[in-house]
Amino acid sequence: MTIRPLPDADRRRILQAAALFEDEFTLDWLAELTGCRAHQILAEMQKAVDSRVLTSPEPGIYEFSRPARRQAWAKDIPASAC
Repeated sequence: MTIRPLPDADRRRILQAAALFEDEFTLDWLAELTGCRAHQILAEMQKAVDSRVLTSPEPGIYEFSRPARRQAWAKDIPASAC
């Protein structure tokens, strides 16, 4: 099975949704908020962990590595999404 890469807008939407959480969040919550499939979100979360934007203290649990990174993504959430 070939997984197509997500469009940039969907990739941004996933990290913007993650920025809504001040602490830890799960893949399931992001799937509910974004409408993206779990395997797509998981791939994006792994990229973010690899680039140290996120950490994963436990399997399936994520958080931003620094509050400033979360705030930067939260700041980019369009007003129409609020």
